[in-house]
Amino acid sequence: MDPAHYALQTILNLFDHPQNVRNRVLLCFERVLEIKPSNEDYNALAAACVFHVHNGLQMQTSCEEIERITRVPFSKIQTNHLLITEALAAWRHQDFIKQICAPLNVSPTVQATAIETYMKAVNCEVNTRKFIRYSDRDAIAAAIVYRACQFSDSPKTMLEIGETVSVSEGDMLQAYEKLLLLPNYM
Repeated sequence: MDPAHYALQTILNLFDHPQNVRNRVLLCFERVLEIKPSNEDYNALAAACVFHVHNGLQMQTSCEEIERITRVPFSKIQTNHLLITEALAAWRHQDFIKQICAPLNVSPTVQATAIETYMKAVNCEVNTRKFIRYSDRDAIAAAIVYRACQFSDSPKTMLEIGETVSVSEGDMLQAYEKLLLLPNYM
């Protein structure tokens, strides 16, 4: 078993969770590792995933209680919880990018490029702590699809993409400018 999943199992064994809760914690943990595979504090990430799932299921477990059970410092749980929130938002927008691409009839290559670019942008955003407002994320996803389409056989205009997503061309341009502030997202 790899170190990440070993740490997760160690933390999960401290709790008496039914299998469905364990599965949710595992899914949360794996999604974060896909976004940020270099996270080396696996115990803190696992504890934060437990905290996140408990909150989602309204299990009324405080962060302090998870700290007491896992012996992972409160500050590390909080930091990793922020990472989890960003990673799950990225997954929702990955699906959103697929929804943008479907009516535009873009190739699977363009869709994959847009998703890969979006995930790089999210990773840069999390690493640099230059967070983009959640309300701007639709425009950012649309801007990334626009950028990916420009290198295809049938490029799409901002107007076409904007109509699909209900985002104005101006918002897409502003979103693209925000992306340029993130180092090496392309």
